[in-house]
Amino acid sequence: MSMLMFSQEELDTLASQIASHVLGHLGELAQAPRYMDMEEAAEYMSLPVGQLRKLVQAKKIPHLRPTRRIIFDREDIDVWMRRHPVNGRADAS
Repeated sequence: MSMLMFSQEELDTLASQIASHVLGHLGELAQAPRYMDMEEAAEYMSLPVGQLRKLVQAKKIPHLRPTRRIIFDREDIDVWMRRHPVNGRADAS
């Protein structure tokens, strides 16, 4: 296995780019609406709409149906996603 070598300047530049990317993503999440429809929730969760629809039909994901339209509370979705980690990686909170 080969090892990559970086100068301090290159590491600083890379760290700055990563921080900028993460902060931008966090800003997008903070602007996400509290309540989302099926398409918005699927995009927020990075899931195909069909897969989210199957989770709803199986009653495996929290959702609201005050009318005929299904809506999702972003806070409930965030909790659900932490409790259903990908690749076995759970959030400690």
